[in-house]
Amino acid sequence: MADWTDLEAELAHWRRAERRAAMWWRDDDAVAPGPRLDRLTGLSLAAGIPLALAVIPGRAEAALADTVGHVPGLKLLVHGLQHR
Repeated sequence: MADWTDLEAELAHWRRAERRAAMWWRDDDAVAPGPRLDRLTGLSLAAGIPLALAVIPGRAEAALADTVGHVPGLKLLVHGLQHR
């Protein structure tokens, strides 16, 4: 199982150099709200790190917009029109 050791070491190196890493992460295959998406957007808000959400537009439910519409800095990425 992977751990965060390499990332933590790299970020420590940046701190010693008085530099700051710009970070974001993305979630793939988003089509509907749910507990995993709620957790991810909550982490994004708490950490102040922007989230890119790779949405499958042809399969996305309208409720997805209600779930992510309030998340500052969130970017929506097209992840295949129908994901076929």
